[in-house]
Amino acid sequence: MRIHSISKIKSLKHYRKIGYSIHELMIKFNMPKTTIWHHIHNLELSEKQKEILRRKQGGSKIRTAKQWKIANILSKELVRSIKIKEIAPVILTLLYWAEGNKKGFAFTNTDPNMIKIFLKILRECFGVKNIDVKAIIRINNFQNSSESINYWHAITRIPTKNIGTNLNPIQNKGKSKYGVLRITVRKSGRLFKLINSINNELTLKTLSSILKTTSPLVAQMD
Repeated sequence: MRIHSISKIKSLKHYRKIGYSIHELMIKFNMPKTTIWHHIHNLELSEKQKEILRRKQGGSKIRTAKQWKIANILSKELVRSIKIKEIAPVILTLLYWAEGNKKGFAFTNTDPNMIKIFLKILRECFGVKNIDVKAIIRINNFQNSSESINYWHAITRIPTKNIGTNLNPIQNKGKSKYGVLRITVRKSGRLFKLINSINNELTLKTLSSILKTTSPLVAQMD
């Protein structure tokens, strides 16, 4: 079954030949990139037409670099006024909201920086003792287990006796070299309830106030 009419595809190819970039075609025809590529990648273009597209590719790189520069400036202005120590419990709660288990306290991730931040706040703001923190590494290759344990021990400072491995070549198909780390805390029932309660309060406050008044930052990058 044909999704796009012959005339539309013909028009698409015409605009490609006169120098429209894929991004411009996506906007003009309201079509996904993969669909556009399917219809234009075999078009024979003259050297003049190719040169027009090459110049646009250069312009796209310039626009991307400009947007990154503006994004870096905006992010620094935004973060500068934030007092990290004061909002540390909120940061942990949001991390847990995104990556934590919803039925019992467990935090799973592969990003070493995210795990470092999570554990630092857990220890310093929630009073969790290091001896009560445990970790399981989900790996798919037993030969990497020792290397993975040493790696995550250096990242987390969790005693190696508290770091175990879960070897499952079928289920643990992640591409992370050192496996996926799952952090748990002994007797964490109260902690789990507290974090979820903070999350609920944040959700209610955000829905009732912040989202109604915050101006979009993306608009400032145009």
